[in-house]
Formats: sequence, C-alpha cells, structure tokens
Amino acid sequence: MGARAMNGARANAYRGEVEIEIGGATRVLRPTFAALAQLEQATGLSLIELATRAVGRRLGIGHVAWIVWAGLRGAQDDAAPDIEIVGEWVVEEGYSTILGAGGEDSPLAEFMALALGGREKKAPAPVTRKPTPATIGPGSSE
Repeated sequence: MGARAMNGARANAYRGEVEIEIGGATRVLRPTFAALAQLEQATGLSLIELATRAVGRRLGIGHVAWIVWAGLRGAQDDAAPDIEIVGEWVVEEGYSTILGAGGEDSPLAEFMALALGGREKKAPAPVTRKPTPATIGPGSSE
C-alpha cells in the first residue's frame, strides 16, 4: 500500500493508519477514540463484535459503511464525507471487494485489528556495523 492517498499523504503505520481504495481514490483510515465511539453507537455493536464479524465476513453493508466512515472520520476529522456517501462508495466498490477474500486480508479487517490492538510503538532498529577485516586488527577495540 504505497500509493498516495487522496490528500497526498500516505498511511502512517505508526499512527495506526490503513489505506483503502474507495470512492475512486486511495483514502486513509485511522482509528481514533471519537470515531470508534461513534461507530459503536451507530452500529450498536462493540469493537470486538465488529472485528469478529469483519474477519468472518459476517458484516452487513451498513456495518461496512460505518466502519469505513469511522476510519475516514479518524483520519480527516470533520472533513469526512457523510455516511450516505460512504455507503454509496461501498456499493460502487463492491461489498465483497471491501471485505476482502478471507476477511483477514482486507483493509477493513486491518483497521479493526488496529482499533482493538492499538498502534505499535516500536522504535526503529539501531544501525549496527559488523566488524570487517579492515577494522579488526592491532589497535582496534575488537
């Protein structure tokens, strides 16, 4: 997923962002508290229930639209489109396409996994140099 999103940015894995192709563009989904709380309220389901259904491909089309909307809302704040527009994008893109072949490989399931598991906060691995014959010898610290 390296394509530029609609606003020119790329999904930032450190922020828990996921890219999705929908509405004729690459868009970014980001789980935030406010958006996820609205998602639970709108669907009447907990995040665990939604994630389980996403992986098992047992989500209704309305649930799919609300999950995508929540991700867009998290990434775009108040600039996210209305739920009706997102629902039309889901229909245009194809319900099965959005859910993915087996559930686990879909941006929707990845977004839900990040929403449940949190964002990984890994520091970049330090760059280490292996000693080479030219650096090992008399006077070296090796």
